[in-house]
Amino acid sequence: MAAGTLDRSVPYVGGPQAWQAGYDGTGTTVAVLDTGVDAEHPDLAGAVKAEQNFTDSPDAVDHDGHGTHTSSTVAGRGVASNGKIKGVAPGAELLSAKVLNDYGQGDLSWIIAGMEWAVAQGADVISMSIGTSEPVDCTDPMAAAVDRISASSGVLFVVAAGNLYGPAETISSPGCAASALTVAATDLTQTTADFSSRGPVMSNHAVKPDIAAPGVDITAARAGGRGDSAYIDMSGTSMATPHVAGAAAILKQKHPELRGAELKAILQNSVRSASTAGVYEQGVGELSVSNAITQQVTGPATTDLGTFAWPHTAADKTTKQLTYRNTGKEPVTLKFAVDARGNNGKTLPRALISFGSSSLTIPAGGTASLPLVVDPTVSVDYGLYGAISARVVATSNDGRTVVTPVGLYLEPQYVDVTFKLIDRNGKPASSITALDVFDTDSIAAQRIGFEGADQTLHLRAGTYSLAAIIATGDADGLVESYAFLGDPEITLTKNLTITYDARTAAEAKVTTQRPTERKGGSLTYGRVIDNWILASSRSFGTRIKSIYLGTTGKAKRGTFEVVEGWQFASPAAAKSPYLYSLAFTHEQQIKGKPEHRVRDRELATIDATCVADGRALGCDELAVRDADDVDCDVVPGWEPARGELVQGGAAAGDGDGSDDRAEVRTGGAGGELGLEQLPRVVGQSAGALRAAGVPGSGEHRAAG
Repeated sequence: MAAGTLDRSVPYVGGPQAWQAGYDGTGTTVAVLDTGVDAEHPDLAGAVKAEQNFTDSPDAVDHDGHGTHTSSTVAGRGVASNGKIKGVAPGAELLSAKVLNDYGQGDLSWIIAGMEWAVAQGADVISMSIGTSEPVDCTDPMAAAVDRISASSGVLFVVAAGNLYGPAETISSPGCAASALTVAATDLTQTTADFSSRGPVMSNHAVKPDIAAPGVDITAARAGGRGDSAYIDMSGTSMATPHVAGAAAILKQKHPELRGAELKAILQNSVRSASTAGVYEQGVGELSVSNAITQQVTGPATTDLGTFAWPHTAADKTTKQLTYRNTGKEPVTLKFAVDARGNNGKTLPRALISFGSSSLTIPAGGTASLPLVVDPTVSVDYGLYGAISARVVATSNDGRTVVTPVGLYLEPQYVDVTFKLIDRNGKPASSITALDVFDTDSIAAQRIGFEGADQTLHLRAGTYSLAAIIATGDADGLVESYAFLGDPEITLTKNLTITYDARTAAEAKVTTQRPTERKGGSLTYGRVIDNWILASSRSFGTRIKSIYLGTTGKAKRGTFEVVEGWQFASPAAAKSPYLYSLAFTHEQQIKGKPEHRVRDRELATIDATCVADGRALGCDELAVRDADDVDCDVVPGWEPARGELVQGGAAAGDGDGSDDRAEVRTGGAGGELGLEQLPRVVGQSAGALRAAGVPGSGEHRAAG
């Protein structure tokens, strides 16, 4: 991602153009609720007119670094860089409310007290780079306080969306508050940061975030830093938020009569351009303060059209009036377009969201309204149901645009599916048996355990990938076999019962050229859809007698694999020990009998010696990977001090003649469920700040 030092990110949002027009935030006050501030930093000296400590730390000084960084992004003077690294509104005055202590933690009472103090001190804008560590349903006191104080005071809260990644419903509090201007993070190429929380709000499906701004590798003031160490890079929605808070201060300078809700609307209406990312990623789009100060036609801010319950009837058809205001001296005619997307990000049929007219003329100094029509009875693909978003783009004759984000929740049909899992003894499956249910339309997965009884799930209609690994126990209740059964691609449109019976699966068998004894193995599957992967694995030793594979249908979308992993060792009496490490991959479906006969000439051979303290010893575990570090086979319990590893398989494996090397390591494999985006860059993002007794969205530390 493109880095964004303030000397790049501030011009990116149009700061210098606003300064040249005479607007730098002078006469406005921005309160920063954070970890305090280094008020003696050269870039902030004289900018902080009041500080207050609400925490259990001894003073209001920033000993963490996060608050100084965000404060300088709002209003840093650039002194330490000879004017190069300035904040967005270098003329604004700052209030510093230390609501997070020196360890980056805060209580609800501290944070809400900080909000109220900021308003009492005359704040025009409150910047909060704070958030919970988990998504919320927005019924918490912190979000309620933002809405209450916004309504009573007219102040604008600018709040971080959070750093909880995606793919959806990961907005934190208080960024979930309806009145807040909630900020997502982008780089300088209009790309959403991978860590940036996505909307909508969990449970109530409210439209968030509202707007986006640079938040990747932002260089701003370092607490305690002077000279060559005056600045530091940080990433996160915490870094994006003060860009927007500074822009709000500039807009307030030009229009001191405007309340917070009006500032929010103008900042949204005037974004840089229509974003290509979805509303639930970037809100209306990326901030442009230079556009905001010249915006003459304004429209609605974020518009939530509510929830349309299933089933959808003609009575649910809804019309919403979008009102536009022209502050200019001449009439303006607007033409309208809408970019509407379904829950899966794909384009909606035009008939679902439409306009009552294709154009609208607004008189000078007046208003006019455009009917926006929602018809939920329009038939759409299963994946489109759910959280629906749209950008309504109004364009005037001179090319200026007014952009409004719109959202609604189109409830999908739900079905009740009963799952019967039967082990090889003919009994209801129990123990460590599990069923993975992957909704490939909405990219959501869950793992269901079984304890000797059927399970009925209430699922949204659509396409799923189902994968069961059924354990069968012996007379003592210990697992003696595993069986894989499933449907990599199945459409569920009605109530039904699905049975996976391990007795119908075929035993996987391997015959090696040389005499062997089985040492262990693994049974692994993976399902990839649109760069998201669901995978699970079972590793086992000699106690497991067999594994079984059931025939499946074919996966048409994405990829599906089931991999048998096997280790066979030479008999104990062998003079020259050897071990076969084999992998057999079933791609897109399982069909036929899983029986394999391997010959040594088909396999790669490696001589391995394990040495510790100068002596040849047995290895806890031998890991073999090819030279590009892509494939890695783990061989547990490699006991001979010196031996021969024969490695290979069918469809996948290392019998390709590549340059292999062996290493010793310890560890093991388990049966974990993982749903992860591929590729995923885990970088300088999130979170070690805490708010309201839970982890927050301070992004100053690298997180794994």
